Amino acid sequence: MLPETSPTIEDELNVPEQPELSQEKRQTIAPALAGVALLGASSLSAAYSAETKTITLENTVSGLLSLNLTSGYIIFQLPKEVMQSIDSGSVLLQYRYSGVLGSQTRNVTATIDPINNQIYADVSALLKVSLLSSDRFTLSFDVGKLPVGVDRTYTFRSVLADGLIDLNLLSTGMATATLGIGPTFGLLVPATLDFGSHELTGHDTLIPRLSPMIIEISHENAAGYNWQLQASLSRPLTSTDNDVLSDVLYFKTASKTQLLQATAIEIATGTMSASSNQTPLIYAENEGIILDLTGKYPKPSSYSADIQWSLVNAP
Repeated sequence: MLPETSPTIEDELNVPEQPELSQEKRQTIAPALAGVALLGASSLSAAYSAETKTITLENTVSGLLSLNLTSGYIIFQLPKEVMQSIDSGSVLLQYRYSGVLGSQTRNVTATIDPINNQIYADVSALLKVSLLSSDRFTLSFDVGKLPVGVDRTYTFRSVLADGLIDLNLLSTGMATATLGIGPTFGLLVPATLDFGSHELTGHDTLIPRLSPMIIEISHENAAGYNWQLQASLSRPLTSTDNDVLSDVLYFKTASKTQLLQATAIEIATGTMSASSNQTPLIYAENEGIILDLTGKYPKPSSYSADIQWSLVNAP
């Protein structure tokens, strides 16, 4: 009898709760294009400081359409996951121009719009004194723990317009920039767990594997994140002749033994270390996934099962 397993890996995401924002900042941008014009060509750059967990977005605007503007708004749109992780008290928006009168940097009062995932400001008064200068808007803010995901690249957008607008409605004319900063989890499990061949005596009980089982957990940009390893049985132990042995596969540790079922069970928990690779989880032959044939009567055949593994961001 040769039981085999073909484990697969599945990452699950937990999205942090959205931080509470002050009531005066709960404004909504009007989702209408009528009467809104772009005021210049934007070029957006994005940077991230891992030490301070600060994201900096810089929109450089050229070719302003008019120096007699009655209104002007700088708008930054953030990915939802980033917006939900912002420390609202750290938001800083600055305007810098370099022209015939020299260079100057001014702080600008920013408004946070969590509904449209945007941060914007009325800058019409500043644009009137720009004098065909090089106009630069710099937005910086700190982020907490971003949600764990397979794709850790986030896209930011920005535009200078003469009115407020939901940037989701614009197909052209806005500047974009990307950052690869999101955390990811990595999981490596054995492709096959071999229990060998055994003579059926009718008195078989616990059957260990032929070798230790090693599970490797890793991460990128996720130091300090909690993790939980789960396992479930996606296909029961089945022979080549379709004979099914139910309730025979268990996960065993020094403290407890759990039956593997279709519903996932918790295998291990921990916190991601500063190193990208955690200490491997090593289970001796008589621990980890084990086979218990007590009270079972398998037919002479080759048996195999499928195990689903999940590494999730959870306490």
